[in-house]
Amino acid sequence: MKEKFRSVANRLTWRIILSTLLTMTIVSGLVFLFAAGTMLVQNSGHFKDVLEIIDERMAVMLNAVEISAVNNVDEIGQHLSSPDEVCATLQDEMRLNPHVVGTAVGFIPDFFPKQGRWFEPYARWQDGAITLTQIGSADHDYFEMDWYKKGFPAENGIWSDPYFDEAGANALLSTFLLPVRDPQGRTVGVFGADLSLEWLSDQLEEIDMSSMLSGLMTNESEDPGKDTYSFILGRNGEYLAHPDRSRILNDRFSNHVDGTGESRSSQIVHDMASR
Repeated sequence: MKEKFRSVANRLTWRIILSTLLTMTIVSGLVFLFAAGTMLVQNSGHFKDVLEIIDERMAVMLNAVEISAVNNVDEIGQHLSSPDEVCATLQDEMRLNPHVVGTAVGFIPDFFPKQGRWFEPYARWQDGAITLTQIGSADHDYFEMDWYKKGFPAENGIWSDPYFDEAGANALLSTFLLPVRDPQGRTVGVFGADLSLEWLSDQLEEIDMSSMLSGLMTNESEDPGKDTYSFILGRNGEYLAHPDRSRILNDRFSNHVDGTGESRSSQIVHDMASR
């Protein structure tokens, strides 16, 4: 009788132990899932805050370029009596806007008859000084170039597609374009304010470093920006700003996502490109 009672007691004990372990396992799993879900929500909100900060700061920088371009165009429109006055105005405006790498005006054919068909004065910062060159020519026929055709009718201004400028700055640029009008309101040319993509990447890195110092972003690597960093993409998914400068205009975000086989990441690339 005692042995039978012990057998029943043992089975009951093991059942209690197994039930307890099973309950603990389920509870632990639920706690883990809840904690993971909470961390995911917190991290999502955290990085959303970081992106909003970056977006706001970059918008301020680009807006500064646009405002200075509008001011430049107004000033140039008041100094169209001679090409020398136009060139002097470009140089003066460059001194007031050191964040712009270069400014230019591509005038309509023969606007200044003595300057010939192509007159495109270009002022730029070079080795700490402002230089001025005339880059319009038959070999640099800006009338056939995309920036001139798009900028001529752009009443409120337009950003050009990123490109490598061989004629002027010899750098990776995006240019804010505005039509130049004379006192009678006639369009006589296109003004461009050049923004360096290298400079844009530098500004983005400074924002990232500031975010890391303030605890908004984390980085476990000894190389700042290697693990956690921001980048800017163009309309076609090409890198416009990136810590690795070799990727700018030479690489696309999709190249680093499509090969992973992660459908969610590929969908994100598709959604970004469709905006």
